[in-house]
Amino acid sequence: MKAKLKSALSLNWAKTLYINFKLLPFGTAIKLPILIKGKCRLDLTNGKVEFNVPIRKGIVKIGHRYETFSYKEPVQFILNGRLTVNGEVWIGTGVHLLVEQGAHLAMGEMSSIGSLSSLTCSAEIVFSDYARIGSSSEITDCNYHFMKNLTDHSILPIKRKVFIGSRNYIGSRVALLPGTITPNNITIGYGTVCNKDYRPTIPENSLIAGVPARLVKENVVRIFDFEKEAEIARYFAQTGNSVYYDTPEA
Repeated sequence: MKAKLKSALSLNWAKTLYINFKLLPFGTAIKLPILIKGKCRLDLTNGKVEFNVPIRKGIVKIGHRYETFSYKEPVQFILNGRLTVNGEVWIGTGVHLLVEQGAHLAMGEMSSIGSLSSLTCSAEIVFSDYARIGSSSEITDCNYHFMKNLTDHSILPIKRKVFIGSRNYIGSRVALLPGTITPNNITIGYGTVCNKDYRPTIPENSLIAGVPARLVKENVVRIFDFEKEAEIARYFAQTGNSVYYDTPEA
């Protein structure tokens, strides 16, 4: 009972009610699929939200305190384009998120954006299932200004789609720049800069890191099962051993 009361008191009820009833039909809005916690600046001009999952309370959590640290800086949530929700979504504290008019942001099941991160969607950004971004990261599909090659006088487009593969665990202070496409089942290390399609050169189940990103290690994946992580943590705490050997998957 205390947990439910604490959760209810932490909600920004004014902004929660506003975003739901502004963007959604009454029958959907009344279920409060979008929850906002803490301070939040909203701009929903021309914004649209589409849910591709059964409607329930809290499918999208904005200002969600799911990390070790949380921040008092307000979320800035500017939705002038289209947001597609394909599963539960967590948006951390202090996140700046902009979807421009005519642009499309898609978020997969258990996808997340860590605290103090910035996302600017000018064309299209896609988070696959379990694509999880660490804190203070930058995701953008636009270079903002055109650049001219003085040798051949060519000028390239400034907008290129960003696609994040499923079960991507992405560390803090990572930059995913226009044209970034990642394979499924990879880990991206702290401070990495990504700016191209990595599928032809980076195998699944690998770690990439660096500026620019490069292959660091193969045959390694993050444990996404929270219960499994707790089991492994207990093993190390109780045994003092330096290695845990898991049961191979069938």
